[in-house]
Amino acid sequence: MGWTVTDLSTRPGQVLGRGNPVSYLFASQGTQHCVVLEFSATSQAINHALIEWVSHPGEPYDAIGLMIGVDAPLAVSNPAAYVFRHEGTEHVLYSALNDFGHIQELYWDGDWHHNELIGASAGAPPAASRAHGYDFEPGFESTQHVVYRGLEGHVHELARSHSSWNHFDLSADAGGPSAVAEPFGYAFEQQGTQHVVYRGADNTATSIHELWWDRSGWHHEPLTQQTGAPPAASEPFGYVFGSQGTQHVDYVGTNGHIYELWWNPTGWHVEDLTAHTGAPLAHFGAGVWGYPFDPALGVPDPTQHVLYRGVDSHIHELWWDSTGWHHNDLHGVPGTPLASGDPTGFARTDKGTQHVFFVSDTNHVIALQWRP
Repeated sequence: MGWTVTDLSTRPGQVLGRGNPVSYLFASQGTQHCVVLEFSATSQAINHALIEWVSHPGEPYDAIGLMIGVDAPLAVSNPAAYVFRHEGTEHVLYSALNDFGHIQELYWDGDWHHNELIGASAGAPPAASRAHGYDFEPGFESTQHVVYRGLEGHVHELARSHSSWNHFDLSADAGGPSAVAEPFGYAFEQQGTQHVVYRGADNTATSIHELWWDRSGWHHEPLTQQTGAPPAASEPFGYVFGSQGTQHVDYVGTNGHIYELWWNPTGWHVEDLTAHTGAPLAHFGAGVWGYPFDPALGVPDPTQHVLYRGVDSHIHELWWDSTGWHHNDLHGVPGTPLASGDPTGFARTDKGTQHVFFVSDTNHVIALQWRP
């Protein structure tokens, strides 16, 4: 069947969006989610509200105002989000418009609530970047983790276990250079490890570094130095490819190419995905988003997918199978508009589908879906 497109902003209410959305699958509920800043040409308050597009099994997407009724401050940053599987909760993170340095959380446990995470964790310093979160559930524990850059440039972690938030200075624990922007974290549960990747303040702020945790503590790896990877112009994005037992960290180079740092038991390696595929260069200032597509219903072979906005304002997909890397221009899907920001997406193995979201050049929220 291939890719199809749906303009979510033509649904009842005609809710518009701006910036870069975040998407996630809430597997235990069977729901699909896309969170984005709302857009209004006439109301500044609406421009700082967060909207969630949610699709329940067998139903189309509906728009929900996440800040309605929860007394949460208005947002100034794009949202980040994750699911905490152990407790069956959703979590949306953002920076507040008039509350500098405080990390705001909207979380769902049947209803939506608001929490200020810096205040919930004693001793945590103010944030100088947007925060990213992930859950870590390797079998011996179930914890939540939120990482951010502090005012002094250190990478900090807020970790929740046994209903209590605690603060850790990962830069002090592991070493490594200061961060120049927001760090990104993910879990490698097969290995029982956690990983935080970021762009360091060394080497003219273009090198990629990793802080990683095992049960002996936090460690530092200079990934650019180890691999000889080209300089970075974007923040890195990381994920685990469970079918291959590998890690993947993608970023935009200063030359507009998409690069991937990938790990297997022999160590870290680097690939120029743009050179492999002949894909267009990334839009200036664009970032990347990646996800694995493990064997699924109707899709027996595992694949990887990296999304970005090109210089042509098209959403491009770089995807890997056992024959190598390939390129797909998603603007070729009939009815797909130009993009004004970066894409987000995920694969759904129980349905054998892929889902990509972005905001168009007319502020419409667009959903692309792939079926075998």
